[in-house]
Amino acid sequence: MGQKTIPQSLRLDHLKNWNSNWISEKSDYSKLFYFDYTLREYITKICKKDNLNISKINIKKNNQYIEIYLSFYLYKEKKNITEKLQKDIDAYLLYLNLPFTSRFYVINNTIGNLNIKSMFYKNFRNKKKLARINSNFYNFINTSYVAFYTQSVELISNYLIKDLKRIPKHRQYLNNINRILIKQYNIFNNCLGYKIQLKGRVNGRERSNKIVMKSGKTPLNTLKYNVKYDYKEVLTPYGICSLKIWLFYKN
Repeated sequence: MGQKTIPQSLRLDHLKNWNSNWISEKSDYSKLFYFDYTLREYITKICKKDNLNISKINIKKNNQYIEIYLSFYLYKEKKNITEKLQKDIDAYLLYLNLPFTSRFYVINNTIGNLNIKSMFYKNFRNKKKLARINSNFYNFINTSYVAFYTQSVELISNYLIKDLKRIPKHRQYLNNINRILIKQYNIFNNCLGYKIQLKGRVNGRERSNKIVMKSGKTPLNTLKYNVKYDYKEVLTPYGICSLKIWLFYKN
């Protein structure tokens, strides 16, 4: 993927597109860029309070209104979650004294909404016997299953960040996560491989170390390959670590 380049910009002509589309003049670029950044930060803060695992935020600006497309995964069912998010975003736009209105679209990527409930329970009927894992990992089984189905690597990275912030034994935790991902990877035929890399003061070591968990293929030498990538910084009890995740799918 490269350490000094943006992977998404290199693949604009092949598989990907920008997450924000703005129609404006060049003189307003800096203002709209800052507004887009603050709006995304505000949406993520709201979703963290409601325990929503965000997978993607797309913003499209026309001359009259803003269209916000939010796709997330909800651990527990809540009523009127879309209406609450719409009110919070409208209040934020009024606070900024912006002349345009917003249109909010929500995509709730749960197992019931995606019509894969029968497939999920068929593969994980004996969830307690799954690779000797605890019941605390059952939420990750749901999240990773939806992530492989919807090809959203952000769901996995956001879930791992929440646990890595408070868990001191990183290697043991990632080994349990790897057991789950191997079973998920074998279910989906369109997924050809995955890779997880955690780099930093892992397990409290004095020097920087790197943990790599992978299975299958993850080619990074051709732009035409359908590789989903995400990079996040994790504030662990021992310092800041970098988390990188790759998912490789068929074109």
